[in-house]
Amino acid sequence: MVFDINNLKIINDKNGHAVGDYTISKVAEILQRCFVSLGNCYRIGGDEFVVICKNRQKAEITSALEQLKKYIDSYNQSHKTELSLAHGYAFRNSLETSVEKLFEQADRAMYACKKQKIEH
Repeated sequence: MVFDINNLKIINDKNGHAVGDYTISKVAEILQRCFVSLGNCYRIGGDEFVVICKNRQKAEITSALEQLKKYIDSYNQSHKTELSLAHGYAFRNSLETSVEKLFEQADRAMYACKKQKIEH
């Protein structure tokens, strides 16, 4: 699973880097809460995170994403700066699929999610 904070540059420009850093740390906390039972959470870039899961079903991922939405909604009700995440995931159905290919698939799905959020 791949996650990206939407509009982090705008948050930094409008509110300062301290607020941007706080946002990044809150996203890390929220992802950890939602996905700790499914896999390991990592920050892989400025505003990008990945959750690596083994032997999980789509229903488990969907349930965790629903919980994530609730956490984000709750966060947004109590904070001035709105938090929004784009996400994407992919399943490795064959050992022939490389980790790099799997990441590319999840990343493409995340960018499709990001594009959808921008258009709405």
